[in-house]
Amino acid sequence: MYLHLGIKKRNAKRIGYSRDYCNYCEKPVIAELWRYRAWLGLFWIPILPLNKRQHWLCSECNNQTDSRYTNGLVSKVVILLFSLIVTGLLFDPEAPQYSDYIWWLRGLSFTINILCFVWLLKHKKCPSHKQRRAKLEPLKAAHCHFCQSPLYIGLETRCDACQLKVYKTINDATKLGANRHY
Repeated sequence: MYLHLGIKKRNAKRIGYSRDYCNYCEKPVIAELWRYRAWLGLFWIPILPLNKRQHWLCSECNNQTDSRYTNGLVSKVVILLFSLIVTGLLFDPEAPQYSDYIWWLRGLSFTINILCFVWLLKHKKCPSHKQRRAKLEPLKAAHCHFCQSPLYIGLETRCDACQLKVYKTINDATKLGANRHY
């Protein structure tokens, strides 16, 4: 018998927006704060509610703004190690000699190792997601990004037409979200 058990997102709702740096788009964007309830489901039927979660989505690519952050250092090290292993196998003295081509392959693999090592040494460290967020200017707007209606500016900035909160920075939203139980 086939049994399908999984976690499904239900009742997703956009509750706010702010300016953020998207790692997919690699540029500053408007990020939307989405809240949803996670359900345990059996055969795609929700059975048991688990908890409420929230995350920031890029308004341009619909991906989470803080995920997929890589700086490429790990992949460069893996490529260099793979190249070194191949070179070691080519220079194995017990390996059978395959005519004149083996010397070309050995020379090519040695050259690739040198180029990979230089490529690794020239690696520039990218700023972290927190450092990129810190460089962003706070969101200053008089109109809603989605419906273009005027914003209510008081203790909290919000759009009464969309029922969205407007956060100046992402950090403001995470501080408020950590203290609030929903």
